[in-house]
Amino acid sequence: MGSRESVRLRPTLGAGGIKCWRILAVIAFAIALVATHWPRLVFGPEAPSDKLLHALTFGVLTFLLWRTRWIRSGLIVGIAMIAYSAFDEATQMLPWVHRHTSIDDWIADLVGVVCATLLIVRPSRPKSAVARMRCDLDDAADREMFGRPFTWAALAVAAALGVLVGVPATVAISTTLLLDQRPWHTAFLGGMFFCAVGIAWSWRSAIRAAVGRLTRAHACFGCGATIESGGGDSEGSCASCATKWRFAQWVRPAVVDDRGTEVCRRASIVGALRGGTIALVTLGGVGVLVVLMSRYRASTGDLRLPTPDMRDLFSYAFAVAAVAIVVRSILAANFRVRELEGVQCVACAHDLRGIATTRSVGICPECGREFARVGS
Repeated sequence: MGSRESVRLRPTLGAGGIKCWRILAVIAFAIALVATHWPRLVFGPEAPSDKLLHALTFGVLTFLLWRTRWIRSGLIVGIAMIAYSAFDEATQMLPWVHRHTSIDDWIADLVGVVCATLLIVRPSRPKSAVARMRCDLDDAADREMFGRPFTWAALAVAAALGVLVGVPATVAISTTLLLDQRPWHTAFLGGMFFCAVGIAWSWRSAIRAAVGRLTRAHACFGCGATIESGGGDSEGSCASCATKWRFAQWVRPAVVDDRGTEVCRRASIVGALRGGTIALVTLGGVGVLVVLMSRYRASTGDLRLPTPDMRDLFSYAFAVAAVAIVVRSILAANFRVRELEGVQCVACAHDLRGIATTRSVGICPECGREFARVGS
């Protein structure tokens, strides 16, 4: 069988997972479109805030659109969702829909889209060849793990456990300590928060497991086929899909090692502090500006103050945006650490310049950890 025919028959790594994401996205968009255009849809007083539901819905839609890989850039996904939110809100004023267009609802949609975009947009792709190779490993691991039914089951269980823990815990705290007048609204927030924490933890664990499987199996990052590299070649092309490979790509990077490393921990702490400072200054300044403008305009009668639901929504959005900025700063710091691999040991910071490598792989003389050093 020729290589061209093999390319046609060999599926892309994680193709099943991408298909699942696309099915979920289509279903979610259809449900959201029906819900936002259902005639005279009114929530009861015990339901969560309408503005919060708007923001959450469009935040989830933004995330799902990004995961479909129909649009690769997170920034372009955000712009597309802003346009879609405007279309969704404008079409509600059609006569047969029996709804009305609300600027507050559209602002809530934008808040959800912006928060989701901040979470999905990653730092710019690194410049060094070894750091780009590590990014390719992360991407391949992400695609590989979602091709397994167990991953979806684990995420669903983690999400369900988060809700089961978060809802009663939040209700108990809000009713006993805070004397909350809207316990179910607070319970909804608590359930969503613990659900997100459970999914994030399970997702990270699945990524680490997938990295281990790919590196142990010497799997192709394009199709997942095992690469037979016993001939001593340091690089080549996959016989099944023609994807380029390097032997060094199967050295498990210290950045995703279960034990962690001192250099990576230090970079993460510095990144978190830097991100926290940026978030505090930026969001604090925006908040002060909004308050001052609202008070000034309210005194002149030109602009009404935001409703309680909108004020709550802005508070939640500021919290999510602050977390997103901190996470982004940590990722950027870890990306900078990846640029050092082959020059400085990521585990012990030992200078690796001058250390000989075999098939672009060397061993740190100080701590014994393998490292990769590849050209451009």
